[in-house]
Amino acid sequence: GEYSLAWAMNYNHRLYFGLSANMRSLYYRKTTSYMEEPAKGGRLNNESTLNISGIGFNAAVGFIYRPLQFLRLGASLQTPSIASLTVSNHGRMESNLHPDGKTVDSATPYNTVRYTNFTQPLRFSAGVAAQLWRFALISAQYDLSYEKNMPMRHTLHAAAEVCVLDRVMLDVGYALQSDFMTEEKRDQWAYETYYLPYDSYRTDTDFRTLGATHNVGAGVGFRGTWGTIHVGYQYRLQPIWHYAHELASPYAAEATTHRVVLTVNWHTKN
Repeated sequence: GEYSLAWAMNYNHRLYFGLSANMRSLYYRKTTSYMEEPAKGGRLNNESTLNISGIGFNAAVGFIYRPLQFLRLGASLQTPSIASLTVSNHGRMESNLHPDGKTVDSATPYNTVRYTNFTQPLRFSAGVAAQLWRFALISAQYDLSYEKNMPMRHTLHAAAEVCVLDRVMLDVGYALQSDFMTEEKRDQWAYETYYLPYDSYRTDTDFRTLGATHNVGAGVGFRGTWGTIHVGYQYRLQPIWHYAHELASPYAAEATTHRVVLTVNWHTKN
């Protein structure tokens, strides 16, 4: 979640400028279960729970400039987010492998660690949009995500909107986000940056790295005297390299996401 205090200005309908101070509410939870059922009977179940919560702060500044009536240039910069995090680990073991069939259930105490000055990436965007006569709009945008301890990620966006009837619009868009890391560095980076100490409360050893991500969208909109309504479809394809533990060779997988988004905008007149 994000909460912002923002200020913006418009100079002569040519230059639009804005800045904001933002507070982020962060929460992440992961539960892992490992189970064994021996052929002779019984069961062993090992659960590990990880909770991360905290608050972060950043600032953003951006502008849009119209050198010509049909052309818009824009850029924005979001500073790195500085966060304070609380990380809690908890483990639980349940077993009924004893010959008498008795179930044994035991758990670790909660292991809580606090981190200050945790840094999330700096983000930069630059884009251009142009209106073609009175019936079309095209745009392109470049995004950069940078943090000194992580590989840079680049994202390219391209989109177009066409007014096919007086009040009906069609739009399409595509975005490509670069690989989280190059293939030759993937195994080495994963081995050097992820490990669990031998005395750790956590028993989850799996982790993943992300490949180049493709996003495709299309939609149709209607503009009325009262406002607009838009229905869009979004498709996302993201390759994933999943590691069972730090010494394991990864196996490849793909995550696909389908979304349908409905947007309604209305206004009142003077």
